[in-house]
Amino acid sequence: MKLVVIGENIEDNSRFVEDSNCQETLARTISYFEGLGYALPWVGYYALIGDEVIGTCAFKGGPINGKVEIAYVTFDQYRGKGYGTEMCRDLVRIGQDHNAAIQISARTLREKGHSTRILEKNGFSIKDEIIDLDGAPVWEWIYNGNS
Repeated sequence: MKLVVIGENIEDNSRFVEDSNCQETLARTISYFEGLGYALPWVGYYALIGDEVIGTCAFKGGPINGKVEIAYVTFDQYRGKGYGTEMCRDLVRIGQDHNAAIQISARTLREKGHSTRILEKNGFSIKDEIIDLDGAPVWEWIYNGNS
């Protein structure tokens, strides 16, 4: 699996525009980064196996106060094959390669599930229960290493 940077504008993403798995996520990702700013490596990525796009992952903006949040999703037909775990691991590596002092976080629903297992496999642990931007309580996970 390899991660490919999602470009800043639709014109920068001709490779993904016609892919049915990318149409919704591409527009949403570009819109998201229009509001936050676009600065490598703190952007979105598509995960590919060969030429097949199997998921997407991102930093949810650049670091703020020494902390950056990640997110990832595997497209339905590719779930259960370990790709989410790989995307999470690769985002951690990218973040640490850029700045090892950055604290890497993620948020999940307050219940055990696929995403919590992915985070645990990658060396994250629950730090706290916080209120997400939409007002819902979530678990905040922090990368502790040992992945």
